[in-house]
Amino acid sequence: MRGRSLFQKMAAAPHIVWAVMFIVAPMLFVLYFAFTDESGRFSLSNISSLSGYSNVFILSIAFALIATVVCLIIGYPLAYFMAKASPRMQKMLMVLIMLPMWCNVLIRTYALMALLDNGGLVSSFLVSLGFEK
Repeated sequence: MRGRSLFQKMAAAPHIVWAVMFIVAPMLFVLYFAFTDESGRFSLSNISSLSGYSNVFILSIAFALIATVVCLIIGYPLAYFMAKASPRMQKMLMVLIMLPMWCNVLIRTYALMALLDNGGLVSSFLVSLGFEK
C-alpha cells in the first residue's frame, strides 16, 4: 500500500488523539498501579492480592457465559430465519432489529434541538445576556 496523503494523515489525527487519551493512557495507568505499591516502587503485592476477589471473577465469568448462551439461543435461529427469507423480508427484519438501536440517537437529536433551537434554553440564555438573535 502506498503512503498516505497529508489530508489522510490530518483526518486520522483526531481519532489517534482520542484513542491515545481514552484507550492507551488509561491502560497504562492500570498497568502502573497494578505493579507498584503506595510509594511507587515495583511490587507484585497487588497481583498476589487478586486471589481474594476470586468470587467476583467467577461471577463475572458466569454472567458472561449466560449472556453468550442467551445471545446464541436468540441470534442463531433469527439469523437462520433471515437467511432463508426473501430479500425484501430480510431488509424488513434488519430494520426491525436495528430500530431499537436508533432510539438513543433520536432522543439525543431531539434533546439538542430543544437546547439549541431558537427559543431554546441556550438561545434564551444568550438573549438574556444581551446577545441578539
